[in-house]
Amino acid sequence: MKVAILILSIFSVVGSLLPIWSNPHWIIRGQMNLRPLYLVINLICLIAVIAVLPFDYWKIFLISSLILSISICLKSIWPYTVLSNIEIRNASKELPNHQVKIFVFNVYQPNDKIELLIASIRKKDPDIILLLETNDKWDKGLNALHDTYPYHVKAIREDTYGLLLLSRIPFTSSQIQYLIYNEIPSVEVMFTIGHKVVRLMGLHPEPPIWGERSTSVKKDEEILAAASYLSTKSKDESHLLLGDLNEVAWSDTSSTFRKITNMKDPRVGRGMFATFPAYSPIKFPLDHIYCTPDFELIEYSILDSMGSDHHAIFIHFQLQPKNH
Repeated sequence: MKVAILILSIFSVVGSLLPIWSNPHWIIRGQMNLRPLYLVINLICLIAVIAVLPFDYWKIFLISSLILSISICLKSIWPYTVLSNIEIRNASKELPNHQVKIFVFNVYQPNDKIELLIASIRKKDPDIILLLETNDKWDKGLNALHDTYPYHVKAIREDTYGLLLLSRIPFTSSQIQYLIYNEIPSVEVMFTIGHKVVRLMGLHPEPPIWGERSTSVKKDEEILAAASYLSTKSKDESHLLLGDLNEVAWSDTSSTFRKITNMKDPRVGRGMFATFPAYSPIKFPLDHIYCTPDFELIEYSILDSMGSDHHAIFIHFQLQPKNH
């Protein structure tokens, strides 16, 4: 019993502290995702160490290490609890002409439950839809939506990095970009809501996982390249960034992105809204919607997985009028 407590405590402390090391290897960076889990394990271990282990230098060391680990984990996830202050306020008065509803979903390329997705889209009735991992099968299967969503931008691929943006709002401009290298597309569109110009970017950077890429370098570069790009645009624009970033909301890269762009996270003060993996009871917030501070929130929902390994996100924004 004592040995088990000792081993679990050391394992949890090491996992909690590893991401402090700036090494970008996926094993080290991946521990950042687990901080909510490590918080629970550290708390359990702290109670067990205090109650079971004899008083000696090892006990003092373990208690100190566990308290440090608990503090670090809690600092990471605290903003994504209802105990924190919100960053994007709730809309106090609805202005229909200043609203936009957005649907974001990594469909999981091998998934074939296209009709479930179409039914969900029709039920939520979004204005803009960003779909990731879309190949030719998904592109053709979603033709039924074209009458409702006549404006499209797409980079259809068979390597899980395809994307498809559908909209009922006309674009003033649209383009597919390759921020880091030619295998990973991103999308950028501009449109108008209530006389305000909105620039929207959709990303799906490559994940740092075994079998694909051993480090997070390229993923970080793409997210920060998008941040640098958005930071150069007119302050009169409103900005949205959407997508499966393969990065948790509390990571250093996510924090740096928000500092560079001054964009906010509607989840802050409301919860984690975890989306991946859909098949697991333990999930992480890898799918994101960031916005400039002139947006207000009407609804933020995590939807069904519809056969994917991700849950879909639905968000209903209201954009503050120019004279607000």
